[in-house]
Amino acid sequence: MVKVFLFHRVSPQEDKLWPPISPRNFERIIRYIQRAFVLIPLSGLKDAQALRSARTPAVITFDDGYKDFIEYALPILKKYRVPSSCFVITDCTEKGVPPWTYALDYKFQHSAKSALSLNDEFLPEELKRPQWKNNLEKIHYAQKLKLFLKEQNNKHRMELCHQFNLAFDDIGLPQDMLMTWDEIRQIASDGVAIGSHTHTHPLLDKVESAEEIYRELEVSKNILQREVGQDIDVVSYPNGSYDHRVVEVAQQLGYQLGLAVEERSYHPSVVTHFDIPRISLFDESVLKTKLRTHEVIQRVKKIRNKLK
Repeated sequence: MVKVFLFHRVSPQEDKLWPPISPRNFERIIRYIQRAFVLIPLSGLKDAQALRSARTPAVITFDDGYKDFIEYALPILKKYRVPSSCFVITDCTEKGVPPWTYALDYKFQHSAKSALSLNDEFLPEELKRPQWKNNLEKIHYAQKLKLFLKEQNNKHRMELCHQFNLAFDDIGLPQDMLMTWDEIRQIASDGVAIGSHTHTHPLLDKVESAEEIYRELEVSKNILQREVGQDIDVVSYPNGSYDHRVVEVAQQLGYQLGLAVEERSYHPSVVTHFDIPRISLFDESVLKTKLRTHEVIQRVKKIRNKLK
C-alpha cells in the first residue's frame, strides 16, 4: 500500500471558491506526513523494491504548476528534505494564464456584474439567467456551474467557458499565477520531478475522440521534454478523469505512470500503474488531515451515501 497525496496551491492568499493551503498549515501537514509515512520520490512508484517497507510509503504531488509552489511550498519541502513532483499544463504555461477551472473562479469573484444571460439550450434553467443579490449567491451559483461543467463533453465545456469569458468582460485574468519555464527548469534542477498535466487541462474522459486525447498527451510530453530537457513518463489526469482510451494512448506514447484522484491508497497488486489513486489534501486542521490521510473521512462519507 502507498499513500499518494495531491496538493494544488500553497499560499496566504484568500479564495472563497478554492482556498489554497496556508504556508503555516502546509508545514504542519508535511511534518505529520513525514512522521507517519516513509516519503519516497515519484520514481519510487515504478520500483517494487522501494514500495516494500515496514512503514507505509508516501509520495507528494502537486498539480497545475502554480507559482506559489516555488514561493511557499518548495522552501518547506526543502527544509524537511521531502521529495516532490509537479505536473504542468503546457498550454497554460506557454500563455502565462491559469487553467479554465481557476479562471472561472477568479472571474466570478472579481467581476462587478450581478447578472448574466447565457445562450445554451443544454443549461439547466436555474443556470441560464442568473441574478445575484450578493456575493454569497454569486459564489453558490459558481459552485453549481463548475460541477455542471465537469459533467459536459469537452467541446460543450469549452463553448460555455468562452461564453462566460465574454460575459465577464469587465475583468481580465492574472498573468503571474503560473511558474515560467525558467522557474520550472529551476525546480527540476532542485530535484522536483516534472510530469504532464496535459496540454490544455481537459477532463480526458469527456474528450470526444481518441485523436484529441493523443494530441493532449503527446504535445504536453514533447513540450516538457524540450523545455525541461528530461524524459517525461508520468501523466496526471486533470480532475482525475480518465478511461480506457486515455490509458491506451498514454501507454502508446511511452508514459509509465498515470495518476488519478480517487481519495484512497494505491495498492500495486490491485490496480495498474495507469490507475494510481491519490488522496487530496486541503487547508484543514491537522486532525482532519490525519483522518483524511488514513481514509477515515472517505469511509464515513461512503457510509452516509449508502444510508441516504
